[in-house]
Parts: sequence; C-alpha cells; structure tokens
Amino acid sequence: MNSLIAFFFLSQSFLLSISLFLFQFHLAAAQSLRKAKYEYQSTPTVTLALADADADADATDEILEPPAQVQVAVPKTSLSVPLFQSHNSYHVNMYIGSPPQRRLVIVDTGSRYLVFPCKPCRNCGKQHFSNDYFDPNISSTDVSNQCVNTSGSGSSSWIYNVRTGINTNTETDVDTNINIDIQQCTFQTSSRQQEVCDPRTGMCQFRQNYAEGSSISGYEMEDIVWFGTDNEEESMKIHMQYAVPLSFGCQTVETGMIARQFADGIIGLVEHDGNAVLDMMHDAGVIDHRAFSLCLSKKGGFLSLGGTALLNDDENENVAAAAAGTRHRHLETMQMEPLLKGSKYYAVQVEAVFLGELEIATKAEVANAFHSNKKGAVIDSGSTDSYLPKDLRDHFASAWMNHHKSVNNSGGGNTDLHQTYTNKMESYTREAFQKLPNLTIVLKSGYKWVIEPFSYMEEVRSNGSKVESSSASASDPINYTSDWPAGTETAPLLFINRLYWDEPSGGVFGSNAMVNHDILFDLENGTIGFAKANCN
Repeated sequence: MNSLIAFFFLSQSFLLSISLFLFQFHLAAAQSLRKAKYEYQSTPTVTLALADADADADATDEILEPPAQVQVAVPKTSLSVPLFQSHNSYHVNMYIGSPPQRRLVIVDTGSRYLVFPCKPCRNCGKQHFSNDYFDPNISSTDVSNQCVNTSGSGSSSWIYNVRTGINTNTETDVDTNINIDIQQCTFQTSSRQQEVCDPRTGMCQFRQNYAEGSSISGYEMEDIVWFGTDNEEESMKIHMQYAVPLSFGCQTVETGMIARQFADGIIGLVEHDGNAVLDMMHDAGVIDHRAFSLCLSKKGGFLSLGGTALLNDDENENVAAAAAGTRHRHLETMQMEPLLKGSKYYAVQVEAVFLGELEIATKAEVANAFHSNKKGAVIDSGSTDSYLPKDLRDHFASAWMNHHKSVNNSGGGNTDLHQTYTNKMESYTREAFQKLPNLTIVLKSGYKWVIEPFSYMEEVRSNGSKVESSSASASDPINYTSDWPAGTETAPLLFINRLYWDEPSGGVFGSNAMVNHDILFDLENGTIGFAKANCN
C-alpha cells in the first residue's frame, strides 16, 4: 500500500496547531494495519431500497440465530458532528486532502465506501451541493491506488501485454509485459481483472450498477479525510486532529438518479475487513471504540464517532433530563440487540410486528417473512423509506383496516380514517391524523422499536413533492401527531404512507424508521443499541 507523503498546510490567517510528527505517526500506524481487500458491495441511496442484499443472502451457511443477549457497557464518546436533512437524505460534511476540500455526502449504513465525483469527470451531475468537482491535483497528500505488482508474485497476479492488450500467462516478451495484482485495489467491483485494474495507467478502477438503473464508475485514490461541520475554519482547528488516511472512489462517470442527487457523494459506514473509515480512526487511536451512533431528527441530527454521545454516564439521568426537555438525551434506557450472524449489513432479527395494539401476523409468519432467506431486517440510513416483506402486506393491510374501522366506529368527532392501506396520496385532518397507529417492531432481545405516524407518514404537496420540514414556522419540525401547521388547524393536509410492503424477502428500515432514536452500531461487540431520544 502506498504511503501518504508528509502533510503540510499553512493557512494565510493561522498556522494549524497540529503536530506534524504525531500526524505522520497516525498515518503510518493506520496504513500498517490495513488488512486484506474485499469484494465491493453497495446499496442504492436516497429513495431506493437495498437492491443487492439478496445477492449476498447466501454468503453464509450459518443458521440465522443471533447469540443470546450479552450485557455490555455502552461505548461513549465526545466526538460528534452535525447531520443535515435535505432532499430526502441525511448529510455530513467531510474534508479531504491538504489543503482540504469539503464534500457534503449522504450518511449510509447500507454501503461501504466513500465516493464522489472528481476532476476530470466526463459525465457527472451538475446539481450537486458543491460547485466544483473534487480536484486531486490540489492536494499534496493524495496518492492513487496502484494495481501494478512490481514483485510479480502472488496468486492474484496476472500478466498483461502492453503492446497487444492481451492477457497472458507467459513472459516471452518481458519488455511489454507487466504484472498486475488486483489485491492492491480496495474496490473490487468485478470478478474480471481487466475491469478492476487499468494496466495502461496502473490505477485501480471501480464500477457499481444500481437496481433502478443508476451507475457510477471511476478510479481509486487515497488521502487524509475527516468529519467536520459546515464551518471550514472550525473544522480545521477542531476536527482535523481526527483525520486518517482512507481509500475513496473518484467518480468520473455517474448516471441516473445518482447524477441528479443533491449530495456530492456517499460515505458508507458498513464495516469491511478493516478498511472502513471507522476502522482507520480506531487503528490510528482517534477513537477508543469501533462504534458509532446516529441520532436522526426530521431536520438533521448528529453522528457520534466512537460510541454514543451521552451527556453523562448515568443512563437514568439521561432519561430524566430528556423528560425535562433537555436536548440530546435518551428518552429511555438504551437496549442492545445482537446483529445477525453472517450478514454483510447491519441486520437484526424481528420477532413480532404490531400496528397499534394489533399483532399483524403470527410470530412464525413474521419469522418466515423476514428471515427465510437469512436476510433479516437491514437498518439502512441511506434509504429514505422503509421496505418490508411483501408476504406480510395483506396482514398489515388487514390490521390497518381493522384499526381504522374501530376508530371510525367509536365516533367522537371527525375521525373518518381511510380504511384501505395505500401508498398513494391521501388527505388527513388534524383530528384524523392523531388517530393513526404506531408501528411497533419487536426485536430478538425484546426491544420494542416504535415508529410513529410522524415518521412513516410524509406530508406532500398536491403534485406529490415532499414538504420539507425546514418550511415549518417553528425552529423544530412539526410533529403532526401532536401539532399541526399554524393557520391550518381545521384544514386537511396531504400525506403519503412511506411504509412499502413489497420486499421479496427480509426488510429494509430506512431513515424514516430511525427518526427520534439514537441507534448505536457497536462493531466491537456485534450489537446494535436502540433508545428513543431527542435528536433535534
């Protein structure tokens, strides 16, 4: 693996207060701990379901039975950065290179890599947040990931004839033969070696296709990266000390929805053989634990690196403080659930599903729908909506109708709820909306994950476009379950139900299911923590 050159950057207004010696030590330590490469996998983002998880479902022969719940200390951290909600996604600011270039990227717990457009880009979108594409030539610390094997050894090596362009296993023309080793490449997006390595430039290439037709392709680079805020000076002074070297994808082509998205790119937070940003931060001593948490609100939230950012060590005090209105606190004690064995994603086991007080199906039916193909329920912050097993659709629709019939028959005001479950646009008065039921997902170790109508119902305009939460008159987004936009208390609003019961197997809980929860991804212990929280 190529080493990064010594970092040096002098601001005209201030000298960075970071020890060059310590920073170089962090870079060397992190790179020396880099492990074996891996096969590239990803998931569609924005409003797309997890498209390629089914292809990975048979990656293990283990029985889909999580280990018994083990009580472990909840890892805590003081390192948090803000998240921003816009265009149906949650974004974080990342800084790359020296001098740094800021990119606004989607936080995605359903994919593995950091990718964004770079110069020169032959076919990239023009609607991204940043005005210019990332320019590797500006950075003094960037290197390209090379796939030329100078030793010529190793089972992954193959020989390419530069003159003829033909792969060969002979070395009869040593002057025009070069040795290629795709194990030097981080993003092995293809089993075809010619598509992983460009033998003429020696650079690692990648390409990823998405289910709905989008695609990205480009080459690999490595540079220093860190999480920050939208304030560049603050991010340089405070957050740059947490920088680590990381391989990322420089996109030179993007098509479809990826080209039209608001974000500059994606930061994947799924663990993959020691090469994820979290692993690099831990190996460099930047964070104490291989863990992170996401606390999402309708308008943003925060990402905590190294654990969860509790304001004190007493969970009971956190709950009490939150009840008293203090921000960034848990509303309940965090409960840990085991991650599914063998899954390449953050997946949990679902035991039961309730709509209001109604259990929509038997536990056997729920288990079969979520786990028949060993997929489970994937928690994917990069998907806007939630996609649940189609085998449970009729059960959910029946429970929806029974609940609404019961509410309508009880009388007591204008509560004529729509009895047929649909993902089409419907109008609701304030009184009717407040009668909608919670969806409760009961997990393996007993945690009851409550998804409120405020989260799964999305207010839209008459043309179907989302009403952004930032348009609310209050500083915090409106919780339609208890509030209603000022001046429209008696008028109906339009909503779309964003629970889609159409997944062939398993399920994907997107960011709408994560709202108002602090969700801890504890990679060290193979667990995931849940706590209802104030994330505004």
